[in-house]
Amino acid sequence: MFSNKRKRADDSDDDEASFGRQILPVARLPENFDREPEDGMQYLFTVRRDAKKLPLVTRVENPFSLPEPSAEETASTSKLPHSSIPSKEWRSVFMNRFCNFRKNSTQPTTHVQIPNGRKVMPERKERDNWWAFISGKPESDWNPPKKPKKFWPERRNRGMRAWSDDPEETYGETVVQETYRLNDEGEVELAVAVDPAESLPTPSCSPGPSVRKESEHVEFQGRHPTPSLLNAMDNRYCVHLLMYFNHWMDVHLNQPHPRSSTFSSLHGIWMFALLSRVDEQLSGDDMSQLRSLARSCMAWIKDLKATSGPAHSLASEDTDSPLDEQACWIVVTVIADFWKQHDLWDDAESMLSKVS
Repeated sequence: MFSNKRKRADDSDDDEASFGRQILPVARLPENFDREPEDGMQYLFTVRRDAKKLPLVTRVENPFSLPEPSAEETASTSKLPHSSIPSKEWRSVFMNRFCNFRKNSTQPTTHVQIPNGRKVMPERKERDNWWAFISGKPESDWNPPKKPKKFWPERRNRGMRAWSDDPEETYGETVVQETYRLNDEGEVELAVAVDPAESLPTPSCSPGPSVRKESEHVEFQGRHPTPSLLNAMDNRYCVHLLMYFNHWMDVHLNQPHPRSSTFSSLHGIWMFALLSRVDEQLSGDDMSQLRSLARSCMAWIKDLKATSGPAHSLASEDTDSPLDEQACWIVVTVIADFWKQHDLWDDAESMLSKVS
């Protein structure tokens, strides 16, 4: 039986490896062969020789390619960061200290506080009460007494009755306090106790004491984020409170001048303290809340520059002073560098470029 395959001895060592074995015969000619092929064997030789000279990969010029910029153009386009943005050196040192602060603040202490059952701060979802709490208002403002529940009497019978089982309630009547006294003649007579505040200034009756009114402009000393308060908060609690700060800043910025609400440096201290208690790994929703807070701080900086000009080099140590630019940059730096949201610096550059 004849085989239609070539023997291995007939294969040329110079032939390149191919996916299949060679079937058609190829003439053995010198490499400088330049005459017209006389038969198919010579023609296949020239085809294989020319194919070896072709490159394995070819490249086509991109018709939409742009010319490469020169070194001078590259140097001119690479701008330095805005002078108001914190430098990379300062941010590096600050982040190192911030990480150490997070570690120290989360360490357990030897003193264990036993809860006495008293409410020390508002509930997580009480936004208005939290504003009153941070502002230093009394407990009656941020922890108002709960309204008693109304108990409706049960209906014993659904049929019609001629009278009601419940006692009748009278409305619009005042309870008069009755007292008895002896007159000058020694007789007992009824004396009605009159409220001195409601008495009229008549010749026979002196005017009653005036009601003491509270001053409309009462100054309260704000509350600081103490370690005991921060230890009572978890990650969810802190992110929720930071959402309140974002809301308060937006409401303040949307108010026309002069603004009624006040934001002090104490609020910046609260934001920094709450950020130190937030977890390093966050969900997408929580990270979105922090990014919104950073953009609100940028909008605050923009508003300060537009209304009051450049900020001072040193921040005031008074917690009653207005929220300044340095405190806002600290919040932006923590969110952008600790949680690796570096694109926020591009937003800051874009924001500052629009400020004259």
